[in-house]
Amino acid sequence: MFKFFRKKSELVIPEFPSLQSSEIKDKYFRRSAKWYSLDEGMIAVKEPYRPRFLTMEPWPQKVFLDADGKKTVEEYVYHTAAGYNVRQGVPPELADLILEIINDFAENYKIIELVDTVSELPDSFLKSQ
Repeated sequence: MFKFFRKKSELVIPEFPSLQSSEIKDKYFRRSAKWYSLDEGMIAVKEPYRPRFLTMEPWPQKVFLDADGKKTVEEYVYHTAAGYNVRQGVPPELADLILEIINDFAENYKIIELVDTVSELPDSFLKSQ
């Protein structure tokens, strides 16, 4: 009955020690591969140096599509954390997951680039082909 009198809880965002010690936290990340929309909610990414396409689970796909070259890895982690609600809470391993995805995409698949400054995406990487 008196729920509206309760003090509203605030979202608690963890410190993310792995992010603070990461070598890539101050790097901007951007797509470096063409992608295609397959259906509602699923894309395929053309690997730039191999003759194959990648499909992804929702989390890696979100990271790939958000890689616009306009935010640092650290900014992205905190922006993503802020999207959680108080009831769910922010998973303490969120930064680890995002760092792992970005590193994997940059080092193993070459579909994301890590750069030192804000950069625009080439038109061919902006939207689905």
